[in-house]
Amino acid sequence: MVKVDSIIFDKLPIHDTCWSQAAGADGRIYAAACCEHSGGVAAWLVRYDAESGKVDYLFDVGEVVGEPADNGRATQCKIHYSFLPTADGLLWGATHLSGPPIGHVTYPHWGGHRDRIHGFRGAMFFLMELDSGKIVDRGLLYPYEGSRALALNERDGLIYVVGYPLDHFATYDCKNRTFTDCGRLGSVNPQGIWVDPDGNGYTTDDFGRIIKYDRAKRKLVELNVRVPHPRFQDGWHTVVYDMVAGPDPSVVFGVAWASFPHFFRYDMGDGPEGRMDDLGPCQPEHTGEEPSSFRDHVGGMTLADDDKIYCGVNHAPKEGDQVGSKADFASKMNTAETHMTRIDPASGKIEDLGVVQDGDYVVRYFARGNRAGNGDLVFCGPTRPVRLFRYRPEVRINDQKRAIERLKKWG
Repeated sequence: MVKVDSIIFDKLPIHDTCWSQAAGADGRIYAAACCEHSGGVAAWLVRYDAESGKVDYLFDVGEVVGEPADNGRATQCKIHYSFLPTADGLLWGATHLSGPPIGHVTYPHWGGHRDRIHGFRGAMFFLMELDSGKIVDRGLLYPYEGSRALALNERDGLIYVVGYPLDHFATYDCKNRTFTDCGRLGSVNPQGIWVDPDGNGYTTDDFGRIIKYDRAKRKLVELNVRVPHPRFQDGWHTVVYDMVAGPDPSVVFGVAWASFPHFFRYDMGDGPEGRMDDLGPCQPEHTGEEPSSFRDHVGGMTLADDDKIYCGVNHAPKEGDQVGSKADFASKMNTAETHMTRIDPASGKIEDLGVVQDGDYVVRYFARGNRAGNGDLVFCGPTRPVRLFRYRPEVRINDQKRAIERLKKWG
């Protein structure tokens, strides 16, 4: 068993998920308490200090971006892999869609697109100064679309964004406040964008092909590189889910949002298109014949102070362990357990450290993870009540310079 501590956002009982969080330059964790399933409620920004244990409820995101949750539109209900910390102590955040307008039961993402009365206005952004808590800028990032994922090219002052539901890649010039649609990626939204040390952006298309935003050419380029998948699949839906840079910022480690995913290592500096290495299946016990469900999920990839990468890998009972019918087995998929998993970037070795638990509470899902300023690892996921999970690895270095150097500049 791997012990974690739950940090429960008990002042937000209606909120139902937490997809996104980030470590700021101040070493504290900034998390979005989302409300996807109740109409007329917006996300909240919550701050957690892993050193002191203090939780601060900062603000209603809808109110801050000028789209209050009771205005009759689809709500600014969540922040989805869309926090961007800067080295100089700022935090960008952008909103995503899902929650219905007040008085409505659901929101049709496609049917409601551009609805002038009830439709989602678009991904709104805010820029917060961490020291003062002051909002220094806000506005419309992506008209009519939600922000599925963000990444920051701090060198050029560009934000890279994948919109939903139309699945286009776009850029936002922070200085000139200009938005540029760079084109469609496909039909399946990737769940992440990452950047190399030169500020180029990377994501994937529907079949796992690496799509690069070339900052010099200012356009998308298809690379002859694909995210690995099992041999019994054709690659469909191998879109990237989560990724983190290793000790070498030119090398990222990641995982796809797909059935039977593989870990990968992508060296962006090795040749004109980089080198992709398949590190093997995340759940090696699976044969490919099991029913597919969220039990295949892997997320929360975080570089710790021992220079190893930690994440959560879901494991479910094998069919041979079932009692009763296949229907019984299918229902047991909902009892998938998250195992803390450690990857050695130097060797590619993958270790299963055990089931993640807080007492009797078994963790089911990690969405994202970050290193807090004191070296603790903090993870989030779709739980109700909304909570964070703090893990204390053996090696922890409480150092402000390290906290800034290891900021994750993508959601």
